[in-house]
Amino acid sequence: MKLSNALSFAFALQMISMSAAEAASLRTAPFAGDETTHGFARCAITNASSASGNASATLYDFSGEVLETLTAFNVRPHSTMSTESVVLLDKAVGHCECTVPNATTWRCTVLWTSSDRTIGTSTTTP
Repeated sequence: MKLSNALSFAFALQMISMSAAEAASLRTAPFAGDETTHGFARCAITNASSASGNASATLYDFSGEVLETLTAFNVRPHSTMSTESVVLLDKAVGHCECTVPNATTWRCTVLWTSSDRTIGTSTTTP
């Protein structure tokens, strides 16, 4: 009985470690937030795979302070989810960090919109 419990426990630990190993952390290139003072910015997570998956995103300022987060959200295939936006007049956006199921078919982006509705990005690529 003890041997079967030990084997069950070992198998469960192996499955947990395999699941954790599949997750990937993505970090965008720095965003020129200290030079951009008009418009809005947010972190966006794009799932380009054919399966749903859980992902998280955090938008940081240049000093490493958290500005916005999106925690453990289920992102459907071929969908994009984002954090709430921050006003660039008030905050100097630095970068985004995302935890995604894998780095091959998922993207992490700083998405910004200026006051004249121009859109730009700072994206990670595998």
